[in-house]
Amino acid sequence: MTIRAFLGLGVQVGNKFPGTAIEQAARLTHEMFLDESRYRHPDAAMQPWHALDADLRESNLSQVAYLVEILDSCGFSVQAFHDVPRDPRFTGAEIKRMGEMEHGRWNVERLFSGWKYSPLRDSNRRLSPYLLPWAKLERAVQKYDLRDVQHWPSILAEVGYEIRRRKGSTRRIPAR
Repeated sequence: MTIRAFLGLGVQVGNKFPGTAIEQAARLTHEMFLDESRYRHPDAAMQPWHALDADLRESNLSQVAYLVEILDSCGFSVQAFHDVPRDPRFTGAEIKRMGEMEHGRWNVERLFSGWKYSPLRDSNRRLSPYLLPWAKLERAVQKYDLRDVQHWPSILAEVGYEIRRRKGSTRRIPAR
């Protein structure tokens, strides 16, 4: 999925999700990340939105913009809603595939930002033990991406959007 994200395979160019919604959703995504307390303070990633380094803010924005592309490639669309947002009811296989795709995007983003693989994480030196293919990640680490995918419907609903399964889409999973 890292190569797929790097090459942009299976995603359409030109995200139609408004920039203001992307920023609002990125802030919500970051708040959820902070609530997880994944790293010890004063890690650079554990700062409030206004104090985040620009590359980390961009990471959150990129994640939200790309999630629309991931959803599209898996047979979903993102649309504004007016009453109550629909629940897309992702299957377990869809959650896993989309989590793998998100991890591929994250790998590309980190590599472009100068991060390198290391068995020990050091954000100051841009080293991460998670710069690995999905299949080589520990299950506990995969759960971060899976949890992110599961939160997408509620995050998008907070900013006025819902995820809909496209007509004619039968829960297809993109080929590897």
